[in-house]
Amino acid sequence: MASIDRTAYPRFHTTLSASELHTLYAPTEVERDFVTTQVREASQQLTLLTLLTCQQSLGYLPACDAVPPYVLQYLVQQLRLPPETGFHDTPHARARYRQLIRGYLDVHAYAAGGSRLVEEGVTQAAYTMSDPADLINVAIEQLIAHRFELPAFQTLDRLVSHVRYGVHQDLYARITAALSPADQAHLEALLHVHDGRSAFTQLKDTPRRATLGHVRQWTARLTWLEGLFTPQPFLRDVAHTKVQQFAAEAAALEVGDIRAIRDTPRRLSLLLCLLHRAQVQTRDQ
Repeated sequence: MASIDRTAYPRFHTTLSASELHTLYAPTEVERDFVTTQVREASQQLTLLTLLTCQQSLGYLPACDAVPPYVLQYLVQQLRLPPETGFHDTPHARARYRQLIRGYLDVHAYAAGGSRLVEEGVTQAAYTMSDPADLINVAIEQLIAHRFELPAFQTLDRLVSHVRYGVHQDLYARITAALSPADQAHLEALLHVHDGRSAFTQLKDTPRRATLGHVRQWTARLTWLEGLFTPQPFLRDVAHTKVQQFAAEAAALEVGDIRAIRDTPRRLSLLLCLLHRAQVQTRDQ
């Protein structure tokens, strides 16, 4: 699960200055008229106005018990209601308020096409972007731009994870589609352990700093790496960011971990990307 703190998913602030509170939650005269026209009782007016302003500042309707006291107190003052006024938040009333707000703001329910919009946007982005938090931000931007309510963060997180997984499976299939049986055998041989050491482990090791005194070690490493396999033709149509991501994923594994990956296209793709990164970095050094 992605951390909500690393995304742009809107949430209530712990505290707000007076000017920030005014900017985010001050109702216009038109909004006041809308509220007082639609409902009469003080608690109903407070609830409808609170949900209306929260929809505009957050992009979704929060639970009333999640609304910070400072927002409640501010809106009570804006409506000139008694200080003790509370929310009117029954299931029936909330459904009515939701429909009123959607019509007034011209926003769409997430269930009315929001998930399809997210899938399309995130699928396109996931072929170049790697961080789940960045993909969730893409989803949020798409929903806001097309005037959809935001779903719960967990809903976005699950959908983005599902889409990202599908994109990765497609990339693994693309990367390995042209590998011959002999090519696959060469890559699998990197995982064989001889005298307690594997070529996969050596891929992750590097000589000391690339100084003139160590140039022979780096030259020998490059010769060895280039003699293992040529991964570039299989990665030609894959974004550099994804190659780097898969290489980093492989580098974080031990030889036993990568051998345990039963998904052959994924295992071979990780090896190709790691080998490619090792060759590039060694040439650079």
